[in-house]
Formats: sequence, structure tokens, C-alpha cells
Amino acid sequence: MTRKFICIIVIFLTLATFIAFGRTLGNDFINLDDDLYITENNHIQSGINPENIKWAFTAVVAGNWHPLTLLSHTMAWRFFGPNAFGHHLINLLLLN
Repeated sequence: MTRKFICIIVIFLTLATFIAFGRTLGNDFINLDDDLYITENNHIQSGINPENIKWAFTAVVAGNWHPLTLLSHTMAWRFFGPNAFGHHLINLLLLN
């Protein structure tokens, strides 16, 4: 495959992702598990530090172990606070 063809594929997939999931940017947090992961989680809200990095890699939240999700929400909280738009934006960018 040529470099140009690969670039076209990347652009197409990026646009397709934004078309499919871009509407999430207007949504708020939901009362399913966002309280456990974000809105009522002191580790997420207290920022990146050695203790919270260790917690992210050892914690099981809502029956799931996924440290990168916890770290991405910690960074999102650092930059966007309780604004759901920022969390959705970071998740959308991570899809690409």
C-alpha cells in the first residue's frame, strides 16, 4: 500500500468515527456507572499522583479492571473538571 492510500484510510476512519460518535459530545454524564468512575470518585478528582497511578492499576471499579480508562478520566477531570463534554471529547479522540 502506498503512503497516500494509508493517509486516505486514516482520514476516512477518523471522519467515520466522528460521524458515528460525535453526537456524544452534547451528552451529560449518566446515572449508570459514571458516579463510580467519575463524578463521585475521589481518586479521579484528586489528579495524577503516584498513589492514584497505583490505584488505577490495582482497582476494580464496577466489577471491571481497566487502568487506562481510569487514567484517562483522571486527566479529563484535571482539564475539564465535571464538564461531561471534555470526558466525551477525550474518549472520542482515543477512539482514533
